[in-house]
Amino acid sequence: MIPAKKNEGSVWLTVLGLVTATSAIVITSECCTATESSRGGRKPATAAWLTAPATPPAITPPPGVTVAAHFKATGAQIYRCGAATAPATYAWTLQAPDAKLLDADGVEVGSHAAGPTWRSSKDGSSVAATKVAQADATAPGAIPWLLLRASSTTPGGVFSPVTFIQRVNTSGGQAPAGGCDAAAAATSATARVAYTADYVFFKSGAGP
Repeated sequence: MIPAKKNEGSVWLTVLGLVTATSAIVITSECCTATESSRGGRKPATAAWLTAPATPPAITPPPGVTVAAHFKATGAQIYRCGAATAPATYAWTLQAPDAKLLDADGVEVGSHAAGPTWRSSKDGSSVAATKVAQADATAPGAIPWLLLRASSTTPGGVFSPVTFIQRVNTSGGQAPAGGCDAAAAATSATARVAYTADYVFFKSGAGP
């Protein structure tokens, strides 16, 4: 009977080993899944990211609005060379922005183009706006800060409730200092000037 006891012990040891190994596999799997979820999960925007920036009074939105969204733009301001109002003079005129919109994590979530318009690549919503006021940029050689009023929006997305927009924290983007002459105007020459800015979108009321 001694051999039988040895066999019984071997069986129990084998079963115990399988259970232990199985538990290790399960624990390892849960560990890795949690890690991947933590790494791959999208963090919510911080309170600071969705706080209205301190700006000059000229471009402060009216009372009763709250921040609906905040995106950073990186791209270019596009200028075209043409005849100026004074005879025999030429100047660069802004045609349109061409920029990507990035969220708080630096992920591309939309675009900024002529109109000006802003469009979400996540939900398809968009907003167009007109300039209300401007203020000098704080960075040397940067395009002005702006306050814009929404002129139209599309339903069902992040830009749907937008009523006002601020352009702040600008860098670059000013028209070229030279290069626009009769020859350039004759060919309608264009110039792309790199810029970055923060666009803060406001909605009426404090609701979601």
